[in-house]
Amino acid sequence: MNIEIKNFKIIESTNVEAIKNWQNYSLDSFVLFNALYQTNGKGQGKKKWYSEANNNIAATILWRFKDPINVKDIPLFLFSEWVAVNICKELNKILNEDKFTIKWPNDIVINNKKICGILIENVIMGNEIHALVAGFGININQINFPDDIPNATSLKLLTNKDYDVYEIVMSIFNSLIDTTNFIFYDGETIHQEYKKMALKINIVDGLLLESREKLRVQIMDILEDGAIIVKNFNNNMINKFYHHQFRVIY
Repeated sequence: MNIEIKNFKIIESTNVEAIKNWQNYSLDSFVLFNALYQTNGKGQGKKKWYSEANNNIAATILWRFKDPINVKDIPLFLFSEWVAVNICKELNKILNEDKFTIKWPNDIVINNKKICGILIENVIMGNEIHALVAGFGININQINFPDDIPNATSLKLLTNKDYDVYEIVMSIFNSLIDTTNFIFYDGETIHQEYKKMALKINIVDGLLLESREKLRVQIMDILEDGAIIVKNFNNNMINKFYHHQFRVIY
């Protein structure tokens, strides 16, 4: 595997940079795009990712596969699970206890506050996945957040300590490198680890994105394709939702 690290002082978006340049890297490449500051960081959908310069992780992993993967051979949600599980584990190592959890589908939270967001953008042509682009932003040393982001936290807010941002992003990068084989040979282990972390938050309030109806549900299971099976307390029925249908709210 060809491993590269690209560091930027300032960039529009690490995800944009990775997607724009993925074909410039050889097959079987695993590349870290790491920035001190993004001028236009990307979040889920049309959302922006706000992050202070120098204080947080703003990074993207580009994994150009040795051979394209048929979309029928692997659940696309497995990539999201893999990234979320590895980040959650590395953050828990810092606190030396299992306090960080995953909020479905792929936010990392602690005490009902968000510390990390993940954005997966696969490069798919026809029915083949040519590359994974996985962006993640993690609040490390930032202590002040805009009023419209009331549920954010950071490592420094949690511990009152300063951290080496680059050291943490490299620990995550190395953890992902060490577990790439799980994607091809042991996806079930990743899925079960993800469920264990995500189902710690199982009774949640949420929003049906089409009707804007608010629901209170119990997440009973998470399927390999990313769908959740829930008990809907509004009507006492069992429902199945994907992330484009239902959003968990704080």
